[in-house]
Amino acid sequence: MHMRNRGILHWMAGGVLCLSMCVSVSGVAQAIPVTFQFEGTVFNANSPLNATVLPGTLIRGSYTFDSTTPDLFTFGDPSNVIGVYALNNLSVSFLGRTYSMATHSRPNEIRVEDNNFADAYRVLLIPSGLEQAITGPSINGLVPRSFQFNIFGNMFTSATLPLVPPPLPGNPSFNIFFTGGGIAAGIQGRLTSLTAVPEPSSLMLMGLGLLVLIGMEMRRRWAVQTS
Repeated sequence: MHMRNRGILHWMAGGVLCLSMCVSVSGVAQAIPVTFQFEGTVFNANSPLNATVLPGTLIRGSYTFDSTTPDLFTFGDPSNVIGVYALNNLSVSFLGRTYSMATHSRPNEIRVEDNNFADAYRVLLIPSGLEQAITGPSINGLVPRSFQFNIFGNMFTSATLPLVPPPLPGNPSFNIFFTGGGIAAGIQGRLTSLTAVPEPSSLMLMGLGLLVLIGMEMRRRWAVQTS
């Protein structure tokens, strides 16, 4: 019985060591993808979109960026510093339709604004020329063209990219724009949540902590049995 417990402890110690090495190596070798999920509700849609997209329609989406993504460029003056960071991908869904970030000549971006009056966190899919910044099903003859959401409030002390979701003070908003046949129309709404999605490395760390706790408990029991 004692030998079996000792063997289990040795096995768990080896597992903890392997997990620690994996976490360490992965952290050094590559940037960690960070994913945020968001939800919101529509409060207005312009004609002819309003025939299909009604007030109260729920939207859900997510976007991903690298934890070490560089600042593409910083501009502004000391009272309003703006950092611009590249997105890896973004998708948004509502009414059974899913829209995805398109690749085009203009970078899709996260903007972080440290302003003396009101900070801002913006996620922008902005078209370049005639290109679409977002793709997906048309609605009543109009095709998707751009997407953005904006959060305003006293959130930042610099224009550094946050790796945790900023709070949602005030009235955080989103907009999805469609065009077609000389018509431009939009869907406007309010964000209701912005949360982080655990990545595999985070789950690995949680598993590591659990193994350590189990090992400590088994060691305590083994010490009691042999005393």
